[in-house]
Amino acid sequence: MTARRPSDDADSDAGSDESGEPSGVSRRAAVGLAVGLAGALAGCPRPGDPAANETTTTGEPTTTEEPTPIPDPRAYYVSPDGDDGNQGSDDQPFASLRRAFRAVAPGDSVYLRGGTHRVAGHVRLTSVEGTPNAPVTVASAPGEAATIDFVEETVGGLQIRNCEHVHVRDLTVENAPSDGVLVTDGSRNITIEDVVVTGSGGDRNASGTGVLLYDTTDCTVRRVVSRRNYDPSSGGGNADGFDVGQSPGAVVEDCVAHGNSDDGFDLWEGVDITLRRCVAFENGWDPDGNPAGDGNGFKLGGGSLPSGDSRVERCVAYRNRRRGFDDNTATRALTVYNCTAWDNPTGFRFDCQSGRSCPAHVLRNNLNQDGRISTASGVDDDVNSWTLDVDDPGFASTDPSSRDFLALTADSPAVDAGTDVGLAYVGDAPDLGAYERRSE
Repeated sequence: MTARRPSDDADSDAGSDESGEPSGVSRRAAVGLAVGLAGALAGCPRPGDPAANETTTTGEPTTTEEPTPIPDPRAYYVSPDGDDGNQGSDDQPFASLRRAFRAVAPGDSVYLRGGTHRVAGHVRLTSVEGTPNAPVTVASAPGEAATIDFVEETVGGLQIRNCEHVHVRDLTVENAPSDGVLVTDGSRNITIEDVVVTGSGGDRNASGTGVLLYDTTDCTVRRVVSRRNYDPSSGGGNADGFDVGQSPGAVVEDCVAHGNSDDGFDLWEGVDITLRRCVAFENGWDPDGNPAGDGNGFKLGGGSLPSGDSRVERCVAYRNRRRGFDDNTATRALTVYNCTAWDNPTGFRFDCQSGRSCPAHVLRNNLNQDGRISTASGVDDDVNSWTLDVDDPGFASTDPSSRDFLALTADSPAVDAGTDVGLAYVGDAPDLGAYERRSE
């Protein structure tokens, strides 16, 4: 189903505004799972223009305008037992992110002390522009682990709106009713890294997705775990692990989506997106184990706007309720290299369900077991397990708790059975699937 997109909520204020279930798995352990699984001045001539070599002489001395200096970066601290009347220093921390976000400037950092920060409503960072050399950082204090918890709220989530060069890392976000982490309103060059999002959903005016990028450019999501998100108002039909739409240049890598009521990764109306070394499993059920949303591991298109021109490489989908990898009527060609689908009812569906002509999707070196394959005639799916008649790839283990889960044995027919697509490999040729077998 179509995921709800961000909207202005009734409690919105101008500027910055503050507004999971406990699984027994720490943020550090959950992020470890993700890793393991996987400017010229206006009016100046350009070099080569005739005017670039001319010297203009006037009767007045000339001066060179100095760029506005960036103030020395500051570190602001927020603590559950702080006070917004404090200076925000290490020994006099603020009590709220609202107060810290009001103070930040390019190059500044906001550090959350370890423990649980219970907040009301949305936590918004709005119209803050860092630079490549002076980003704004929001993170747990060094050596500490902070959790932002929206428990018992009816709306809320961590939001980044119309910002540039912001780095959010080393945090846990729990029980956000709206979306766990939302990046939107033209934000650019935002990085979300080493974050765990769990238990989002409940606001009927939002999707309940764990991590949502919408209307952004060149953003990166890395080593993020998004799990057990559920939106009861739609019966679980909108809450994805990750949702990336209208966000060209987005890169999502080394991320894990599991136990979400709709899809693991959803690229609805997404163009020019890269998914790399991501894992999606057990998506499509509500918290009680009942069928809920679409239940795809990777949904790679859809919507009334163009979708596609995206690349998926070395990703894994297993035990999702309906499909591992689905083109979902993407209107532009998708590229899917070296992915593994195991124990999904359908492993790969690239059949342009709408009945129109299918874009020339390219699938190479993919591996499927215990799931159907559905591809249209216009799809270029040469050199995959189903075209090479590799019915039993010889996995070393199908136990998700094993370090050899979905790895290939030495005598697997999938070893060296692929074709060179530009990804690193060992041996005479690439292996099929996400996990390249290393030499003994």
